[in-house]
Amino acid sequence: ADPNVTDPFGASPLMKACRRGYAEIVKELLDWGANCNAKDDHGITSLMRAARAGHVDVVKLLLDFPVDLEAADEYGNTALIMAAYRGHTGIVKALLEEGAEINAQDRNGWTAMVWAVSRRNEEVVKTLKEFQKK
Repeated sequence: ADPNVTDPFGASPLMKACRRGYAEIVKELLDWGANCNAKDDHGITSLMRAARAGHVDVVKLLLDFPVDLEAADEYGNTALIMAAYRGHTGIVKALLEEGAEINAQDRNGWTAMVWAVSRRNEEVVKTLKEFQKK
């Protein structure tokens, strides 16, 4: 079987496992050769799905592979922007530690910081502020 087969919307088994937080399955699929940078029909990657859903363990697993931290969906959202929007502080920190671009902008020019502030995600704002100083 092909680990990179997709559904009618371009989502692969890895993408589905990442969104649901199935860390053991994610590991198996990655070891089997699943493409960690594949995008669905909306430009969303496995890393974005895990980051948006708040699965820090899955995000950290993906970071052990050559994932594209700056991949953006059709709206210009990166995994960092998605995590900041949803208030997932641990994921924001993990992505920044790995080298994610803190000032990446979506298609409206909004950064992770702008989204975190607009959503009143105080811990994310503090984390972003700490990394901005570095």
